[in-house]
Amino acid sequence: MIEYTVMSVILLFLAAKKKPVFGQMTLTGDLAVDWVKQGVETVIQASKIEFGSPTAYAEDFNIPDYHLDKKVVALIWPVNSWSNPLLVTQQSILKPLEAQCVAWEAAGATATTHKYHGTTIGRIEFEEQHPIISISKDKKLPRHAPYEVKID
Repeated sequence: MIEYTVMSVILLFLAAKKKPVFGQMTLTGDLAVDWVKQGVETVIQASKIEFGSPTAYAEDFNIPDYHLDKKVVALIWPVNSWSNPLLVTQQSILKPLEAQCVAWEAAGATATTHKYHGTTIGRIEFEEQHPIISISKDKKLPRHAPYEVKID
């Protein structure tokens, strides 16, 4: 009987750790992110794009330790709120994405900066015309070959 009580108390503490009500979570209780994979075309319709330090996102999202030393990563948030955001760490994707965000800002898109877990992140939001971002790299190419990025 004591074992059942102890197990119930442990389960209550584990359940209390989960913060979000919606959003896919990992086994650690962090929010999940999707990744760009070689050999698979990733297509996402963006509602907003954020650029920031991976350490800021690591508090809420499941960011592997080997990405925490990078200076900047991007999170592309999908229009579909039930989907996971896409984490972008590859420079060959970040550079054209950032250049396009500069062009969108110059054309009048809403671009802001926010404090997030002690760091500043840049965010561009799309109210009506949500861009479709396609990222791909042939599986036969070398590991460090650049990704192809198309933005419509």
